[in-house]
Amino acid sequence: MITWNYRVFRDRDNYCIREVFYLDDGTIGGCTERTITPTAQTLDALTQEIENLKEALQLPILTLEEVDTIVAERPASPPRVSQSGSLRDRNSNISLEHLVAELGLDLTERDAVVTDPSNPTT
Repeated sequence: MITWNYRVFRDRDNYCIREVFYLDDGTIGGCTERTITPTAQTLDALTQEIENLKEALQLPILTLEEVDTIVAERPASPPRVSQSGSLRDRNSNISLEHLVAELGLDLTERDAVVTDPSNPTT
């Protein structure tokens, strides 16, 4: 299960807070690009949000470069088993363009919209 918390980041000459996501083993899996601005629908909820943000001040300060390095150094995830029991290796996914080229397809009309799936001429 992926968990998250707020962390303080050092950006150039300023400090900010971002959400950081952790993998099952507790290692950093990534973070939000945008910084956090506390907002809430009630004053009580805003108070709780600010308390959560204050907890980040007790943790070590990060930089985006550190998070990028941690993510880049993480070994590739093992293949997952689908519901049918077959292995799925997401690292071997290919782009649509690569698939089209591999199959030798011509998708010049790929943007055409079919409004009635039972009648491809509409």
